[in-house]
Amino acid sequence: MSEGRLAMGHSDFSETVYRKAEEVAQQLIDQGVPREKAVADVAGAIIGEADNGAGRVLASLLAKQDTLLEQERAIRREFESRLEADWGTAFDAFFVAAYCVAEAGDRYLFENEEDAVRRGDEVFEVLAGLHARARRISFEIHRLLTGGFPLGAFARARTLHEIAITAYVIGEYGRAPATNDLARRYLDQEVIHAFRYLKELVEDAGPTVDPALSTEFAAVQVARQALIAKYGDTFAKDNGWAAPLTASGKAPTFHELHRFADMTHLRTDYRLMCGEVHAGAAGLSLNLVEFDGGLVSLPGPTNVGFSDPGTLALASLGQITWAFFLGGRSEPADLTDLLSLKTLNLLIERFGPLAEAAEQKVMEREAQLDRHPE
Repeated sequence: MSEGRLAMGHSDFSETVYRKAEEVAQQLIDQGVPREKAVADVAGAIIGEADNGAGRVLASLLAKQDTLLEQERAIRREFESRLEADWGTAFDAFFVAAYCVAEAGDRYLFENEEDAVRRGDEVFEVLAGLHARARRISFEIHRLLTGGFPLGAFARARTLHEIAITAYVIGEYGRAPATNDLARRYLDQEVIHAFRYLKELVEDAGPTVDPALSTEFAAVQVARQALIAKYGDTFAKDNGWAAPLTASGKAPTFHELHRFADMTHLRTDYRLMCGEVHAGAAGLSLNLVEFDGGLVSLPGPTNVGFSDPGTLALASLGQITWAFFLGGRSEPADLTDLLSLKTLNLLIERFGPLAEAAEQKVMEREAQLDRHPE
């Protein structure tokens, strides 16, 4: 930033425009123009000039677009090259674990899906769907890690954790006599979510609502009422599908679902991950990094902080796979499934130590640079 630009910052420029506008407005008033019209004319001129100026700035930026993009791509390639040198082994371990989970899932699906469909096994249907989502999200997380976005990976790891809780609960309780409709309830609750979504669309549209949308909403409304009549009023609540698990028959909170999944020890990690997803002040704290002896908000990619999101993500991926393999069939898991699960555990556990070693290496180098800057 040049000295001239430093000398006139944003507030100085705004003050200059404001003073000039006052002068022009006063001149118009002195010429007999009514005060309200004078102020409106000057304001309109300023807005019009701002619109014209924005158009000129946009044209200038687009003319330089290719040059700007090439510069940024070169910077990005250099950064990712350094990131690969520090973290490549750990990132590869993450990918191999996710890839092998996907391969094992395909094998399990191939061997069991036809029979599950023939039986109308809704527990298998839900667990297979959750496992497929988890596989995709794990590869998304890998891309975020290799791109230098550990907090983005943290946010997606939260989704994996929620899937792990849900998969465990359905796998554990979905075949018990007292709760053997749990998977069906889980699938049916999509109607509740569809109702909320369409209701807001209709309300926002007001009198101009599309007739087709009104028809769709009416049909979903009828389906919702039928499900509430079948399952009770609590089914319309968040997590209403899991109400049969509680002593009160009320819908559990997600934190309560941790208890049914025997994962209460992970609730603090979950709360921390929520900070990156939501707009609360906790997210501001998560986004602070040490720089030049102080704390600054992270505006882009970084080369530290990958250990926790990667470890939490793979742990959830493993839990989802165990839930799928052990709960996907009504009969006990066979030796092949258990061997696969044990092998996948070993692959998943490789990431943590490799990531911690990479983190320590980077931090030691940064500390050395702070002590002996070039």
